[in-house]
Amino acid sequence: MKPLSAYLSRLLDGSLEKSLSGPLLWVEPKLPPGKVAPTFQFRTDSGVGTPTPAEGDPYVLEIRKHKNNAFQRGITVGRTANNDLVVFDGSVSRFHAWFQHDASAGTWALADAGSKNGTKVGRTRLPAKKPQILKGGERLRFGKVEATFLMPRDFVAALTERLKG
Repeated sequence: MKPLSAYLSRLLDGSLEKSLSGPLLWVEPKLPPGKVAPTFQFRTDSGVGTPTPAEGDPYVLEIRKHKNNAFQRGITVGRTANNDLVVFDGSVSRFHAWFQHDASAGTWALADAGSKNGTKVGRTRLPAKKPQILKGGERLRFGKVEATFLMPRDFVAALTERLKG
């Protein structure tokens, strides 16, 4: 695993965790030796596009609601641009899954929307429309796209660990 760039290391002064409004997805494709990372497109603040992390850096997505999405149950994940988290990958359904936040309990849950290729938490495939509460650091899978669910504290810890390289 390659250490993070100097730019990211400067963000670990304590203010980063406070500036994050919610959890994140850490997407780091696992590659056999000699293989090139697949190109994913994700929603960014300026629209939907292909992020350009430094070689070896992960894609990091903030899990948050966008004002143009009317789905009231939570934060949607899917292949089409009307989702809150857009992942352009053929294994991801147009409307694949959604995150739910229970502010009173301080918990986050994930539900599969009846997707063709399924949503997994760890090795368990989620039944359609039955939210499962998540813990920081859990591995998620949307079709073939793997990600790690990180609360802000977990994200800063992952960055710090990666810096140690």
